[in-house]
Amino acid sequence: MIYNPEAILTLVWISFIICSLMVYYVPIFTQIGEHGKRLKSSQHNPPSYSSWMFVPKYYFNGFYIVGIIFMFLMLFVRVLGFYFCEMDEMFVKSHFSTSFQFLVASALFSIHLIRRSVESFTITYHGSTSKMHICGFLVGVIHYLLAVYYLTSFPFHQLGEILNSFFEQSFYQLVPNLLFIIIGSGFFILCNFHQMLCHYILYQLKLKTLESKNERNEIGKLNISSSYSRPPKVGYFRETSNPHYIYEMKIYGSLCLVFGYPILFHLIPGFIRSFVQFIIQFFNFGFPSFSIFNFLIEHLFELNLQSTSTVPNCYGILFLWFWVVSNLVVVCKKNEQFYQENDKKK
Repeated sequence: MIYNPEAILTLVWISFIICSLMVYYVPIFTQIGEHGKRLKSSQHNPPSYSSWMFVPKYYFNGFYIVGIIFMFLMLFVRVLGFYFCEMDEMFVKSHFSTSFQFLVASALFSIHLIRRSVESFTITYHGSTSKMHICGFLVGVIHYLLAVYYLTSFPFHQLGEILNSFFEQSFYQLVPNLLFIIIGSGFFILCNFHQMLCHYILYQLKLKTLESKNERNEIGKLNISSSYSRPPKVGYFRETSNPHYIYEMKIYGSLCLVFGYPILFHLIPGFIRSFVQFIIQFFNFGFPSFSIFNFLIEHLFELNLQSTSTVPNCYGILFLWFWVVSNLVVVCKKNEQFYQENDKKK
């Protein structure tokens, strides 16, 4: 039996969602999610972990470098038609019906990674005392590795067949498919542009803060360890203190839009049919029952290529988005709490 990496990746992202909620609601895990100014402000409490568990915050830059390197490595591997194992080969082949969407999504995500990498080394600075928890760093690296692996899981070496298969669809399939791809791509580029402007505003704010304090470190780079208390309520920051995170959620949501047609017209109806079948199995066999577990394994974990023509194997993109949203919602709430505490001190 060959297990479906789509389901395995989905379970990983669901576990990340659970972990992000634990970081917010379970006090013993709170420090894992802190970094930068939030971590510094919480250090009046006795540290829960030894100092080696914290790494410099500029390690954030490594997320995008790792993502770019792995992206081009995976695309090179796919162009050669090389597979890591039998499960990887079956996984890639199961995405053939949505290969054009995966091709577009991987190209868009590459643009995002390159843009964020350039920003990290040009308009993003971290002070020498700014830290982050090593678990947060590892989750970030794993996130980009898995996201890149997922988005490049299509048979790139069959590019001609992919294009022919996509554009030879009937008019009533091709037009909505193209509309979703165009809208998703346009929304993706627009959100990247607005997020870039948000980061530039934050950069200018930090520059003004440091100029007023005349703080520079010994090698001439900006020391952001004592940064602003709250972004000014102007422009993008008028309605929220974290518009750059909001746009990050929209960026991943726009990737789901690229897959809009197969998700809305094939995947969701397929899941509804599977759920109804599961309910029937439940009432027929009761609980617990090995038949139910066999049903779940067959419909979720076991890779069945015969079903991909009617139910595209692309539900992982939705759970990738859910994970990003849950993580950034927690970050936004913790940032807002930090800003409110600072406001009370004034």
